[in-house]
Amino acid sequence: MRELPTTSPESLPETPSVGAVTKVERRRVYLAVWLTAWLFALLVQVPGMGTVDSLRRLQVTRSWGTDEPAVRVSDRADFGMPGREGVWQAWYGPGQSWLMWPADLIARSAERFVPNSALKFKFSSALVATLTFPPLVATTVLLVFVWLGQLGFLPLQRLAGAFSLLLASSHLYYTQVHMENSLQVFLLVLDAVCLGRWMVTGQKKWLVVSAGTAAWALNIRVPALADHGGLWLAALAVLYFRRPRPDEGGAVGWQALRWAQLVGVAVPILLVGLLLDRWYQWHRFGTWAGTYITEFARHQRTKNLTLSPAFPFDGDFWEGLLGPLISPTRGIVFSDPLMLVLVVLLLTRWRRLGRPVQALLLGLGLGFASLVFFYARVSFWNGSTTWGNRYTLTPIHGLTALVLPLWLRHVLPGRWWTRHLLPTVLLAAMAVQVSSILLPSSVEDQLPAASVGPLIPLARVANALGVVMGEAAPPPVNPEDWRLNLFPGTLGMVVPRLKWALWAVWWMGLGLAGWMLGRSYRLASRWDGTIEVYEDDRRADWWPDLALDREADPGE
Repeated sequence: MRELPTTSPESLPETPSVGAVTKVERRRVYLAVWLTAWLFALLVQVPGMGTVDSLRRLQVTRSWGTDEPAVRVSDRADFGMPGREGVWQAWYGPGQSWLMWPADLIARSAERFVPNSALKFKFSSALVATLTFPPLVATTVLLVFVWLGQLGFLPLQRLAGAFSLLLASSHLYYTQVHMENSLQVFLLVLDAVCLGRWMVTGQKKWLVVSAGTAAWALNIRVPALADHGGLWLAALAVLYFRRPRPDEGGAVGWQALRWAQLVGVAVPILLVGLLLDRWYQWHRFGTWAGTYITEFARHQRTKNLTLSPAFPFDGDFWEGLLGPLISPTRGIVFSDPLMLVLVVLLLTRWRRLGRPVQALLLGLGLGFASLVFFYARVSFWNGSTTWGNRYTLTPIHGLTALVLPLWLRHVLPGRWWTRHLLPTVLLAAMAVQVSSILLPSSVEDQLPAASVGPLIPLARVANALGVVMGEAAPPPVNPEDWRLNLFPGTLGMVVPRLKWALWAVWWMGLGLAGWMLGRSYRLASRWDGTIEVYEDDRRADWWPDLALDREADPGE
C-alpha cells in the first residue's frame, strides 16, 4: 500500500516564535514529567490492590498458566458463576488482567522469599499493584503532554494540562483503588496520540497502535468502544474537511488512500480484538453470543427470583441519565469541577478553538453522551463504591486534560471574572481530588451523608478531618477502614511503632514530588516558544497557527 509523502522539517514555515527542540531537551522534559507523575501516583499507593474488584481481576491473571482457579472458593458466594463444564468463572472481561500479567509473573517468583504463607498473597498483590499502576498513570500523564503538543499547545500549557489530569481530576483516585479506569484513560490518550501522528504522517504503524488500543478496550468492556469511537469520528471529520496538497493526488485520491488504510489496517485489528472477546466468552460460558452481562443477569435471576426479566436494564431512565451529571453522589460537576470551566470555554470561545480541537471536543463529548445513555437503564449505573460514575468517566478525563491549556491560550488575559474563574474552580477541583484519596472507597457508601448532607466531596472532607483531629465520627461498617488511605495510615495500623517514621518518609516523598514538579516547570520554561519537530512532521499543513497563542478579543 502506498505511503503518503512526507515533508522534512525544513519545509515548515519560518516563524520567529517557532523553533526546533533537540532530542536531548525533549528527553529531559519527558523524563522529568514521567518521574514526577510516577512519584505522585506512588505516594497514594495503598499496600495492596485497594478494592475487591481489582483482587478478583488479579486472581483471573493468576489462574493463567497455574492451577489456581479464576474465582477463589471463599469468594464464590458473592462473585462469579459456573461456566462451561461447570468451572467457576469471573464475569469481568480480561483486559485489565492482561495488564497485570507481567507484574504477576515477577510477583509469583518473589513469593518464595516470603516465609509466612499467610502473607504471600498480600505481598504479591502489593508488588503487582506497585509495579503496574503508578507507571501506568505516569505514562498516561506523559502521553497527555505529547498529545497536547500535537495540538500545538506551548510547553507550559501542555504541562498544565498533563498535571491537571493528575492533580485536579478524579483520575488519581483510580490509581489508588486500581480499577480499570486508569487503563481505559491510558488507552484513550494513546489512541489520540497515534491518531494524531497518523493524520499528519499517513504512516500505517500509528494506525496499527490506534486500532490495537480500541481492541484492548473492547476486551475490558464492550461499551468502552464509545470512547475510541468518538476519537475516530473526530479524526475522520478533520480528514474530511482538510484540503489536500497538490502532491497528494487531489481530494479524491487522498481520501481514497486514507480509507484504504482504515479498511486494510484498522478493521482487521478490530476484528482480531472482537474474535478474542468472543473466544473468551466461549472459553468461559460455552457460547459465542452475548456478553458477560448476559451471563451475569441470567445467574443473578436464578439466585433471586424477584428480579425482573429485563435485569439489569430495569432501572429508572431519568435517574440514570441525570445521575452522572448532577447527582450529589456521582455527578461530574462535583467529582470533576473543571468541566464547569470547559462549559464556559465552549460558550464564549467556541469559534476561536479551531477545527481540530472542535472536532476533538465533539468526539469526546459524543463518547461521554453515548456511555451515559447506554448505562441510563442499568440498575447499578452509579458504579458502586467509586468517586464519580466510573462507567462514564474515561472521556471526561480526556476533556479535563484540555481545559487548562485551552483557557491559557484563549482566555488569558481577559475580563476580571474570567481571570478569577479558573483559579477558583481549579482550587476546588484539587480539594476534591485530595479528599477523594484520603479515605478508603468503602467509607463513601458507608457514610454518604455524615453530618453535611449527601454531597460526597463535603462528606469526605468532614470525615477525613474527623480522623485527623481524633473526633468522634459515625462508626463505619468496617472499623479498619476508618484511617487515612495512604500507605503510612495503612501500614501504621500493622506496625504502630513505625507510624511516625512512615509519615516522615511520606512527607519527604511529597516534598521531592513538589521539587520535581518545579523542575519540570523550569525545563518546560526553557523550552517555551518552541515546538517539537520530527523528521516526518507536516503539522504546518494542518493548523498553521501551531504553538502560537491567539490574541485576546478586542476590548478585553
